[in-house]
Amino acid sequence: MANALLDPNPDRFSIFPIRDQAVWNFYKKAQASIWTAEEIDLSMDKWDDLKEDEQHFIKHILAFFATSDGIVNENLASRFMREIQLPEARCFYGFQIAMENVHGETYSLLLDQYIKDTREKQDLFKAIETMDCIKRKASWALKWIESSDVFAKRLVAFAAVEGIFFSGSFCAIFWLKKRGLMPGLTFSNELISRDEGLHCDFACHLYQQLPPHARLDAKDIQEIIRDAVHIEKSFICDALPVSLIGMNQELMGEYLIDESSMEAIQEALDAADVSRIVQEVSYEPSTRRVRVVFAPVGFEMSADNAGMVHRVRDDDERPTSMTSTSIERVTRALGDAHIRVKARNSMTALPLPDDVDDFDAHFVDWEQGTIVNPVLLQRRIVGAVSSYSLRDKTFFASVSPINIVQVEMSGLQFVKYSQLRYEERRRERNVQRFQVRARGRKPSGEVDNLGQVYRTFSLAACTFVFPDEITRPFKFQMRQKLREDSGDVEVDAGEVDREYERTLELATRRLKIEMPDSLRMEGTLAVHSPKFLALLQYLQGSPGPALVYSQFRRAEGLGLLASTLDVNGWVEFRLVRSQGAWVYSSDSLKTKSLKTKKTEKTKKTKKTKKTLKSYIILRTEEDPECNRLLLNIFNNEFDQLPRATRDSLPTETNLHGECARVFMITASGAEGISLKNVRQVHMIEGFWNHNRLDQVIGRTVRARSHIDLPEAERHVDVFLYLSTFTDDQRLDHAIMHIDKGLTSDQYVHTVAMKKKHLTDQVLSLIRAASVDCAVHDKDEKACFNLPQTTDGQERFRTTEFASDLDDAAYARRIVKLVVVSLDNQKFYLDRRAGILYDYDKLKAENVLLQVGKV
Repeated sequence: MANALLDPNPDRFSIFPIRDQAVWNFYKKAQASIWTAEEIDLSMDKWDDLKEDEQHFIKHILAFFATSDGIVNENLASRFMREIQLPEARCFYGFQIAMENVHGETYSLLLDQYIKDTREKQDLFKAIETMDCIKRKASWALKWIESSDVFAKRLVAFAAVEGIFFSGSFCAIFWLKKRGLMPGLTFSNELISRDEGLHCDFACHLYQQLPPHARLDAKDIQEIIRDAVHIEKSFICDALPVSLIGMNQELMGEYLIDESSMEAIQEALDAADVSRIVQEVSYEPSTRRVRVVFAPVGFEMSADNAGMVHRVRDDDERPTSMTSTSIERVTRALGDAHIRVKARNSMTALPLPDDVDDFDAHFVDWEQGTIVNPVLLQRRIVGAVSSYSLRDKTFFASVSPINIVQVEMSGLQFVKYSQLRYEERRRERNVQRFQVRARGRKPSGEVDNLGQVYRTFSLAACTFVFPDEITRPFKFQMRQKLREDSGDVEVDAGEVDREYERTLELATRRLKIEMPDSLRMEGTLAVHSPKFLALLQYLQGSPGPALVYSQFRRAEGLGLLASTLDVNGWVEFRLVRSQGAWVYSSDSLKTKSLKTKKTEKTKKTKKTKKTLKSYIILRTEEDPECNRLLLNIFNNEFDQLPRATRDSLPTETNLHGECARVFMITASGAEGISLKNVRQVHMIEGFWNHNRLDQVIGRTVRARSHIDLPEAERHVDVFLYLSTFTDDQRLDHAIMHIDKGLTSDQYVHTVAMKKKHLTDQVLSLIRAASVDCAVHDKDEKACFNLPQTTDGQERFRTTEFASDLDDAAYARRIVKLVVVSLDNQKFYLDRRAGILYDYDKLKAENVLLQVGKV
């Protein structure tokens, strides 16, 4: 069987193409966490203020660490780097060697800083020769370097070195942090423990990558781990012969509790006759917490069938479930097992993690955009969710898939876009450095979190760019200029906002008045906004009312789009107040003031059958009554209009957009309105979450929203506009190598689709696991059915989520069935258990019904 890690590989000298993405991700994760010894500030470490006992154990720990990283490096350089043939793994180990050198330098620096006596310092640097407890650890690690054992065995051994030999010492230094001592030492400990945790995880991952024939027996692994735990426990007892306030040998020994202690706990519970009410017992070494899960109220564990529960008799007076008496008895039983209970906390076990990062770690692969462990997720929620759609398709218009309108950037647009992306990349690098340093790792959550400034500048440039003659203001530039003008004094944010709004309004007004040709379809609109040009072409061909959405209210959003429409023969549909009523005005309010307008008698307007090229902008600052009337007009709900308003309208209907053809909204409009008879939806740009786009579409497709239209016209076409690069523009180095050849429009859409894919997967899993799936789903095969476990009685999930099995482990415990024929009748046979199951029952209902044994 092939072994990609160890088999000779003539291509091992080249990195690309990537052969193992998971291993490569480990390398990139390590690379993102780089640091140097110069970053450790030791100025606040008051060594002389420590007690003698505290100095004693710190010396021992630093003495071990000062040489341990060198031992790890010798193994990597002399053995693993020669044996490993996978380039991605070599990259990781090469980087690990560099970081182990940083660790060794840091520990040597700490010893040199704290210890002033030259002889004592030299003894500590040679601790693997002068201190027995350290010599034992070093000798155990060194023997594996020279060992002739197989790679798998040595890999497990050095995983134990980095995962077990370091754990007690890391814990001891963390204890100093809890007391607010030695901030330089404790900060370096956080960085190094993070690195070593990753190194240990990588070793475990490599072991899992080995083919089955190259792995060890469980007994061999247990022997290695048991030896490592024993030596580390011995080191803790020898290195810490003192009893410090708040920490001692006993507590540190508990931190390293092994499997035999769990057996002692179970024996103590059995002896105290409380195991019958205890469903599960687990131990968390990192928190020294014993977790006891009690049987459900009114039940106790079966003495005959392990893992089964049965109802308690009503006349049974023994304490059951989680009562104060039963908790006290368990506490005493743990005391008999020499486990001192310092605090007790009762809680309800959750079926799923309530922490976002923990949930993502178990169920979400953000890199691939997929759900992992789907069966585990369904097992945890089955019986607890219901899913039923009340939507009757006969009441709803049909909706097209989103039509992606890809619009290539103009030359001017690309130049200005590139300038803004350069500024964004600079900010992203700063944010990324801060996040990695603060978290110690790349966040594993949403893919747009890391280092993103949400690309606001470049997204705007994807839609429209101002001509060179008119400067488009940006807040970051104005803030910098105001700070320079004030002598680097921090400027008032409100002042920046006011100045920005003023200059942006001025620039937009100048564009329409001084350079209207830049907005005309037959002018240079294709240079300044190919996206607006495409949008106007679609609007002119719309068979009925259209909705236009943008997340930007002014400038490159609806503000400039309105100016573009005006220049190209469209007019804003507005209502004005006249004699106490809202009436239609064909005059543009941009050139006529309501305050100076003379009162006119409301006249009945002559109706026309001609479709007007008019648009409505829903403004939140407008009078709510006016907005309501505009919505009624667009929805062709003329019967809900006051008589004066209805009589003033230029047409008798708006069923096909005769009166107001286009309705324009931003995010606020996407959340609170319902539109009717809409035939086209235009979204000028995407959004980080696809839910926003679904909300916009949902404004136009409601129950009976298209009922007034002929059946053939009850259809909505949806368009999303994305700027793209030309082939020549894509050759730009930063565009190709940093932005992967994607515009900000395309990048945001890619992120949104990845999230949508994840959301759709989760919803499908929920529907399949719902209690009423078989009732409402015509295809019952899509419903989740619990797999039969090997013994037929084992619970399909644990009470405590942390102790449940992932999909890979659970699948290994599922019954493997074959079809057999006995007396001309078909059965399913579990060969391992010799159990026969009803063939028709499993085939038709996906239910295992045992009918006999062979």
